[in-house]
Amino acid sequence: METLAAAGADGSTLSRSRPADATAFSALVELHDQSLRRLAFRLLGDRDAMDDVLQEAYVKAFRSLPRFRGRSTLGTWLYRIVYNACLDELRRLRANPTVSLEHASDVGTPGPAEAVLGRSTLAGLGNIYVDEALWRARIHPLRPARELAADDVRALREGIKRALEVGIKRQGATLRDYRQPYGNAGSMQQEFKVYGRLGEPCDRCGTPIEKTRVAGRGTWYCPACQRR
Repeated sequence: METLAAAGADGSTLSRSRPADATAFSALVELHDQSLRRLAFRLLGDRDAMDDVLQEAYVKAFRSLPRFRGRSTLGTWLYRIVYNACLDELRRLRANPTVSLEHASDVGTPGPAEAVLGRSTLAGLGNIYVDEALWRARIHPLRPARELAADDVRALREGIKRALEVGIKRQGATLRDYRQPYGNAGSMQQEFKVYGRLGEPCDRCGTPIEKTRVAGRGTWYCPACQRR
């Protein structure tokens, strides 16, 4: 198997040798990120969608590294993953147009994901940890928050605690530019249960992960474990 350090022109910029080395993968992403962002924005025409699709593509690429066989450079391989992710997103949006959350008041109360992402209820959680917490609590991200029973709220609290515990243990998620103080990458991305895993089987029940948009951000969930 070709390693990151031996992948043609890409390899010349990388000093870490293991295929699944998070720090080396992050260096590869940083090398191509600006051109990939231009590609994604040109295809999608929306900066929020661009950010979501790039994150999803980077998660997929990282998880697919053990299967990389060196038939192209890693850079070309990464471009292909991003391009296909953009096309998938365009197809998904055309098949399932979503209601603009600028007019969320017209369609009812916000769901738990929007309430948490909005930071008016709980500060400090980004969309990665919200998605992971809701999966652990078995709560659909678009379920109206007012419908949550006391048991649901307790499950969500425990889900948030568990997601943050895993994040702290793994020292954060490195897909592009996040680093620990001494420059090392985090490895939370190896523990993602739903975030960025569109179409992959749920770790709990095997149902393919789906994606929607909440508070303007991509949100991933299991349609079987997290029923609306």
